[in-house]
Amino acid sequence: MSRVGLVAAFLAPAIALARPDDAALTQLLVGTWHGPRHETQYRADGTWVLDPPDDGENTRGKWRIEHGRLIETWRLTDETEDSSSVEEIIELTEKIFKSRIILQEGPGKPEGQVLPSEIFTVTRVTFAFTGTTAAVDSKLEKAVRDADAEWSKVAAAKDLDKTVAFYADDAVIFPPNQPAVTNKDGIRNLWKRFLDSFTDISWKTTRVEVAKSGDMAILTGTYEMTMTDGSKDNGKYCEVWQNKADGKWKVGIDMFSSDLPAQPVSPPGPGAAEKK
Repeated sequence: MSRVGLVAAFLAPAIALARPDDAALTQLLVGTWHGPRHETQYRADGTWVLDPPDDGENTRGKWRIEHGRLIETWRLTDETEDSSSVEEIIELTEKIFKSRIILQEGPGKPEGQVLPSEIFTVTRVTFAFTGTTAAVDSKLEKAVRDADAEWSKVAAAKDLDKTVAFYADDAVIFPPNQPAVTNKDGIRNLWKRFLDSFTDISWKTTRVEVAKSGDMAILTGTYEMTMTDGSKDNGKYCEVWQNKADGKWKVGIDMFSSDLPAQPVSPPGPGAAEKK
């Protein structure tokens, strides 16, 4: 074997080890990327969203990385089958993503397409969890704020079905002074007791933090409620919302507590011990 061949044989394993695996590439790709015509949001749940939409209502789809290649699928409006593309990942870092299409199939394949395509370069839109005063995606922030406001309205209207519909399938509620509620029946029963116990309720978001991937948001705010006996309560809440594949926001974690002082436990009356 020539000296060049020996060097190549020696370096090949080291190069393979240095190349990021599919899991590492997947983690790097999650986030929002800015291109010449669109921003593409690759979400941690394996879906992607294009803003603004492409021709043919190509707005969203699914993605995964296999053997170092990006595979995307989507379905155009009025089509009955999916389109797909395979992209060779040339460079992927925290700040830049370069790729080229090496295979495309389905109705979404452009007529006369020549492959492999030119190299596409996009840059990451950099925001992590950040408050409403920073450069967050205003559309996502508005969407989750609006969802929370609508949730408050349906609860005030005492619509049990619509109220519990705001929760994700795997949602968990952490109510004060009792165990966490971890299933749909428990959440429904909890809210039924709530709706029966007050005459009025409202809450308002005071702060929103959106994840850089766009698939999660944390909301904090305050609530007010009037009980059926005329007493009033006010407090605070913290909610974790999930941006689902269909673009709808759902509550994944719900926590709240009163600002009023805890009621002291009344001591037993005289002679209580003798009565036991």
